[in-house]
Amino acid sequence: MFVRGTSLDYTLKQKKQPASESKISDNKNESRSDRVFENIVKYVAQGEIPKIIKPVFKTEDAALYVGDCLEILNRFPDNYVDLIFADPPYNLSNDGITCHAGRMVKVNKGDWDKSKGFDEDLKFHEIWISECKRKLN
Repeated sequence: MFVRGTSLDYTLKQKKQPASESKISDNKNESRSDRVFENIVKYVAQGEIPKIIKPVFKTEDAALYVGDCLEILNRFPDNYVDLIFADPPYNLSNDGITCHAGRMVKVNKGDWDKSKGFDEDLKFHEIWISECKRKLN
């Protein structure tokens, strides 16, 4: 999941921290939107859930997270995210075969890619898509 922060003025409800820990940067040239984005990245990493979620790649205004999109999106405020790149399971692991590079190969990727039936697959996609919609600015 790729997330790009916005300059939305969002105040985080953070736990009280000593002044030395709550400083984001000593750089006086850093813009307010940079500080807000950095705060959001730190907030997502903390969360109320014991598991720590950290971006695998981060720039000044973008972060790349790898993991369960629902778990990660849950940590962002609504209407905050500019872009979400998701690669959901396509549920194509059905014990079939295909031709790849001139060879017959199985299409099974793992249990995570097996269909749970039309209704359950549709429900899963509706949930993650509606969560993305809520988070998009």
